[in-house]
Amino acid sequence: MLPLLLALLRSSLLVSGAPFPQHRYDVPALFVFGDSFVDSGNNNFFNTSAKCNHPPYGINFEGRRSTGRWSDGLIVTDYIASFLGLPYPPNFHDKRGNFSTGANFASASAGIFNTTGLQGIRTFEQQIGDFEQLSTTLEQHHGHRTISRAIFYLNIGTNDVANAVRATGSQAPLELLAALLRSLERDLRRLYSCGARKMVVVSAAIIGCPPLEKRSLPCKPAGESSARAYNRALQQLLRDFSSSHLGLHIVYANLHDLMMGVIQQPGAFGLSSTVDPCCPVGGGRWCNATDSYCSNPSQYLFWDIAHPSSAFNRIAAHRFWNGTLRETFPFNIRHLASLW
Repeated sequence: MLPLLLALLRSSLLVSGAPFPQHRYDVPALFVFGDSFVDSGNNNFFNTSAKCNHPPYGINFEGRRSTGRWSDGLIVTDYIASFLGLPYPPNFHDKRGNFSTGANFASASAGIFNTTGLQGIRTFEQQIGDFEQLSTTLEQHHGHRTISRAIFYLNIGTNDVANAVRATGSQAPLELLAALLRSLERDLRRLYSCGARKMVVVSAAIIGCPPLEKRSLPCKPAGESSARAYNRALQQLLRDFSSSHLGLHIVYANLHDLMMGVIQQPGAFGLSSTVDPCCPVGGGRWCNATDSYCSNPSQYLFWDIAHPSSAFNRIAAHRFWNGTLRETFPFNIRHLASLW
């Protein structure tokens, strides 16, 4: 009788849509760093124009709230947190947050270089400094385990490469890409020194393809060749850095090729529109509070002229979490989460 009752309860939960308990990985916290792809509202607290805390941003978020996420709904790290059984990482600059299970330090417009980004944003170097400040408190109150078993998610570099391409109209100089990677390596070393042992580093996104850069296919070659050159060198850096630092595991998340795959075969991913943004209808500028937007964001790759929809973010999160070597290397985030 008891097995039948449990089966009926489980069936009821699934039918009603209630979340069935998932395996709780031994990952006590998720820390997020980067740019607008993962900023969940930190820029709301800064004197900068790089903000999206207004409708229709967030129309598909809980309570239809405009939280500062550059999307119609959830971002990738929201989904990753839910897979881990953790709450969405709270914005570090919202002092009401409980940071014992993670924090989001990301700032829209940021890049690896301190000179990248609009005035008033939090640079990547400053984000690392913010974590160093928090890590001291975490060590005192929760011990070293919170940091050593946490996952550190870094989505940074796209703005640097894109700015270099826009400045010259041609492929980003190899010397600049090398300087970017040297700077990133210094930041990775700082996180490692704080105790970080599980990292996810995301590739540069497609640079010649967003509606900001084009109005039709194919993608602009200078942007795409620059992104690919940077990503190849980034993979090598991560392999070398991981092998030379004891106990460190780094997952390379191939955002670029995933986005390109969606552009080339949208139907295979359940999408239909990969050229125009959902908001504003017709594209050409940022999404403002008075703009009209498409009726079906779940069919769009791009929510606005530069940022993906929540539908794509969900695809990316699932691929990074449970995907193959095409999406993540040397293994996926689910495997990273299971490592001791």
